[in-house]
Amino acid sequence: MWINASEEGIEYGFTSRELAKKSLSLSLLIGTIVIDKCFKDYLQIEAISHPNKWQTTIWMDRDRIHKIECMIIAIQNSGEFKMKTYMLILIIICVSIVLIGTIHYLGGRNSQSPEEVNVESEEFRSIKIDAENAYVAQNYTQAIALYEQALDLRPENAEIYNDLGSSHYDLGLKYAGPDWPSWKKDLTGASVKEAYAELELAIEKTESGYIVLLTDSTEIAKAIQEYVEEKGGTVFPHYGNTGTTLNILIGSTKEHLMHARWLYLKSMEYKSTYDAPYRNLGSFYMKIGLRDKAINFLLEAKKRAPGDEELAEYLHQFGGDF
Repeated sequence: MWINASEEGIEYGFTSRELAKKSLSLSLLIGTIVIDKCFKDYLQIEAISHPNKWQTTIWMDRDRIHKIECMIIAIQNSGEFKMKTYMLILIIICVSIVLIGTIHYLGGRNSQSPEEVNVESEEFRSIKIDAENAYVAQNYTQAIALYEQALDLRPENAEIYNDLGSSHYDLGLKYAGPDWPSWKKDLTGASVKEAYAELELAIEKTESGYIVLLTDSTEIAKAIQEYVEEKGGTVFPHYGNTGTTLNILIGSTKEHLMHARWLYLKSMEYKSTYDAPYRNLGSFYMKIGLRDKAINFLLEAKKRAPGDEELAEYLHQFGGDF
């Protein structure tokens, strides 16, 4: 919506074909009921078609504004228009403008014709099917590219965010190779120097994957976490009763898994009732050794899909009334 005021007059308008019709009808309604039929004659209303959009412009030049003002004054002086009624009409006009703005906000996002929407829907479905086929074939790079195309068409689609996240997740695991964790070492009793040497060896041998280091020293845990983060890795520490477990993601595995986590969270943001991203985020945390956090997300998934017997059976192994 736009409003332009100048010495020549005032105009306000909208884009979107459907909104053009709505705003035009509402403007005529305001002209007929609120301002009175004679006032409507002083509004110049246009619906202009463009190749990619519709534009509705309602124009009132200074001469028309002046005539309307004179009419209001004349009616007031004649006693036919009491001040209370005048104020009521002004309020109604203001509310009507707000309603038009609301229509613009709610309806203006879709500025496409039905034909364009149908073409886009067909394109979206085709891309989505191709992406799913690529994912099933474990061609995750292609699946990611296709899901990103689908997301361009439907940028608030929770299912696409989730499926794109799963593609990144599985690609990240693929980069890690067959061993999970890629490297594991208990550093209990080791010095800081020995811990650094072990970490450097793990990073050199792993390149991309999941490293697990256990230590009973808070000093070593802090030093390793700072070192890994300086090198571009991500650390998920788990503080137990007897020590700290450092769950470390590095390389392409880290990049794809962390992006997968972000995509799952976006999916939840767009559709909080959707169970899949909760389940997938639970799987992510379970994979990197954060069991309690994983179970919390899996329980949230179960709330949204209470009939999921497979998930209920999986949760049952951890004890408790799941």
